[in-house]
Amino acid sequence: MTTLANTIRRSCLTSGSRGFGGVASRSPSRTPANTRSYSRSFRQDREEQSLSQFKYQYPLAKEPPEVKKTQAHEVVNKVDEGTAIAAIPAGEQDRFDRSGMSDFEIEQIRNQQKALLSKSLSPSVVPGDIVPPSVPPNVASSELKTPVTELTQLDNGIRVVSQELSSSGLSSTLGIVSSVGSRFEQHPQQRGATNVLQLLSFGTPTPSYLDPISFLMDLGGAAHICDTAREQSLHCIDLLRPHVDEAFPLLKEVLLEPQWEDEYVEQAKRTLEFQAVDTPPEAIFGEAFQRAAFEDNQQLGQPHMYLVDNPELTASIVREFWQTRFVNNPKEIVVSCAGIDHEHLVRLAQDHFGHLQQTTTDQSVTSKYIGGQIILDRPAPDGLVRVGLGFEVGGWHSGDLVTTCVLQTLLGGGSSFSAGGPGKGMYSRLYRQILNRYGWAESAEAFAAFYTEVGLFGLSGSTTPNRANDMIRVFAEHLLKLAKEQVTDEELDRAKNMLRGNVLTQLESRFVLFEDIGRQVLTYGRREHAQETCNKIDAVSKSDIQEVARRAIANSKPSCAVVGGELAKEKIISHDDISKFFL
Repeated sequence: MTTLANTIRRSCLTSGSRGFGGVASRSPSRTPANTRSYSRSFRQDREEQSLSQFKYQYPLAKEPPEVKKTQAHEVVNKVDEGTAIAAIPAGEQDRFDRSGMSDFEIEQIRNQQKALLSKSLSPSVVPGDIVPPSVPPNVASSELKTPVTELTQLDNGIRVVSQELSSSGLSSTLGIVSSVGSRFEQHPQQRGATNVLQLLSFGTPTPSYLDPISFLMDLGGAAHICDTAREQSLHCIDLLRPHVDEAFPLLKEVLLEPQWEDEYVEQAKRTLEFQAVDTPPEAIFGEAFQRAAFEDNQQLGQPHMYLVDNPELTASIVREFWQTRFVNNPKEIVVSCAGIDHEHLVRLAQDHFGHLQQTTTDQSVTSKYIGGQIILDRPAPDGLVRVGLGFEVGGWHSGDLVTTCVLQTLLGGGSSFSAGGPGKGMYSRLYRQILNRYGWAESAEAFAAFYTEVGLFGLSGSTTPNRANDMIRVFAEHLLKLAKEQVTDEELDRAKNMLRGNVLTQLESRFVLFEDIGRQVLTYGRREHAQETCNKIDAVSKSDIQEVARRAIANSKPSCAVVGGELAKEKIISHDDISKFFL
């Protein structure tokens, strides 16, 4: 089920870190005129010398190009010294010069050369009789078994889940999904701990050639990913299947024996500050809309991104946060793997993480949707403002989850300019009725965010500062239209087909499969089969979509966020006036 929502908003899953670096600049010095003249003359001499020296290899371009046909022996003595063409020793014949040879002689030479060619493969490339154990057997497709998801719970509460790949692959994706997120940063001094953990997840900020973890990754042909969010974190290693046994000691070292010293945490904080400068406007808008919906005094309303420096965040606080949320909380840990024998995975999980003991109590506090307005004056590089309008919907455990995902796909949207070619959502409702109708709309799309107890659904877009109110009104009209009128059969069928296809296509990825089974088990305690998800998508009706929109508008206040520069806050439509649109 989590793939259903992640498919819609996926962007490649990984949030990486940028290291320190820069380009030194030097202001021009005041050089005497005679010195500048000498430098210019010296430079010209060097250029002329270079042209003279390399005139054979790099001839000057001519229009049209000059083409000359010569034989090798004619140019041997004309080549400048130092060129790449070697002279033919005296007394030897030029093997590439066929002048004076008859067709019979040329064919005779070719036959002699063919006779010298070996018709058997070299022993170094001939397959041997011994098949490596990591190579799966080559059997008929009719004998292949349908992959199933297997789930086992260890004595300490850790759940182990795995699924073999539908196609016999030589790689595996394994890792851990845990309930470590920014919503659990309960104290002000912990703000930003989740972001720091992401940067320091697989080693300290040292060059890769000095980092032992990176060295071991290279040996196993592995790549690592760490992704943190408001409720869950993911630590993943993708590697060649024969090296799975070596990956678990590495995971244990990374997760249970981290080297988080004060200097490393401070370097990570400085890196986050640099990243904050280049934070995409859409990410800042997402943070603002979250605050508008929940206010920052609730877990879901507090910031997830590290946009403001927190001097109180130290290495000891980071270690304490990790110890509480992960090491002492095995019941909220799922060991997941795509492409491995399940019994073997259970043994590895028991050997490396079976000793953890549960001491942490539930720290989640239910966040209640409030609905408000945030106007943030933060100029974007493109000079546009980001505008969003939305309402409360059900969370992960709501029966409206699939219907909301179908509705989001139906509305679709995108940008007024597409660099990847035509056809990406151009028949969705927002593309047809907003982007193609209003020239001032630079982008418009539907969004959804789901959490344990609640979810958010709405419309967001970008426009010029003087059109922010117009975009709010247009968004309000489309949300009201969903509640008052049913969508067409054509729109609904297209949305369900697209969502179903996206889900099945995404699950062909080894990483997405690993993430899906891990997050589903952590969220629901079980993994829903793809066929079951597709059946739920097919069951969505026009009345279901209308009811979700009607209930969202009737039972909650609107949330609105406007982020950008050159904003006259007093001219933006107030929250009270926006609420009157939906009375």
